[in-house]
Amino acid sequence: MNLARLKKVRTALADAQDGRCCYCRRPFGDGALACTLEHRRPRMNGGTDDIANLAAACWHCNRNRGMQMHRAKLLKSQKSAAHALAVANVTLAKTALIEALTNYRSARATLASMRLLNPPGDTDARQ
Repeated sequence: MNLARLKKVRTALADAQDGRCCYCRRPFGDGALACTLEHRRPRMNGGTDDIANLAAACWHCNRNRGMQMHRAKLLKSQKSAAHALAVANVTLAKTALIEALTNYRSARATLASMRLLNPPGDTDARQ
């Protein structure tokens, strides 16, 4: 968006909102209350620069909302990573269990063939 159009859109949105921030409803001013354009649906989530997706927000609210979005994105990626790790741990545990059972069965078969392991139901050898 070019600078002239940006200023025109920001002014039009601020006028449509009675000169107040779309979040805190404070009147626009200087510094932290300076009027900025806010994307209702963030560009990082597929939002566009279309006027229907824009609102006028004070600098303070716009900045803090951006930080909230960043924190939410980080939290989502951390949860996703934790879930992937949990799935990997379960898969690893299942694989280890299968391997242990296979080794156990193999060892039992070897011991039975060497007659070092009593077959099930053979009670005489245990006495």
